[in-house]
Amino acid sequence: MIPAFINPAAGNAESARNALLSTGGHFDIREVAPSQLSARIRDAIREGATRVVIAGGDGSVGGAADALAGSNVELAILPCGTLNHLAKDLHLPLDPDAPPRRLARGRAVSIDGATIFQKRPSKRRSVG
Repeated sequence: MIPAFINPAAGNAESARNALLSTGGHFDIREVAPSQLSARIRDAIREGATRVVIAGGDGSVGGAADALAGSNVELAILPCGTLNHLAKDLHLPLDPDAPPRRLARGRAVSIDGATIFQKRPSKRRSVG
């Protein structure tokens, strides 16, 4: 199963949880406060995860990307934040109620974090 981290404070956390549950057991859903996200992701890497899902906003996604830096673990994003800039830049579906099967089976692409965050530097300062 793929570890799926949900920020319980995200506005669409319940919708994200329901969407992940609707896929029939692809995900090990873990509700994690933003302050604990990096540590829990590192735990998942040590447990052998090859892909993790983040259900949260730009802050959660950024924290996850930092925790995954230097690893070969893929980051799948289920946008649940207020602005979701990165998800929009990547043209990801923004409806957290949509069945997220793509998170389990989707094709991974390599993205240079510096390139992504240079697109709108003034909008990349996020908390949450």
